[in-house]
Amino acid sequence: MGVILQGQCECGFETENLFIGGGRLDILDILKMRNRTRYLPAVCLNCNIFLVKNYDKKFSKCPKCRKKVFFYGDPQLENELQGGGPLPEWNMPEDYTFILSDTEYYCPQCREIKMKFIDVGCWD
Repeated sequence: MGVILQGQCECGFETENLFIGGGRLDILDILKMRNRTRYLPAVCLNCNIFLVKNYDKKFSKCPKCRKKVFFYGDPQLENELQGGGPLPEWNMPEDYTFILSDTEYYCPQCREIKMKFIDVGCWD
């Protein structure tokens, strides 16, 4: 089952409903040993575009500039925002549960750490 989230920032930025995770059809694919699909919120730091992309793709690109996108909750995003050097790839184990903590995140509109993710429901 997936979760429906919405990103909201005090600057007025608001995402559409974000269908995060996977539904019943994704579970059937997993059971049949097909490709796994996990849609997670991401951002392109080059274009400052908010996206929902498949985390399980080898390399998720921005549709506008084609550069790598960073997933919220991924230490790579935090490292990029702080201007750090490259980190090793962040690979979630098979049984990893993706969690966005009740904290503030990078907002692509105001470019500050002020956006929150609000739980608005579930999808299947």
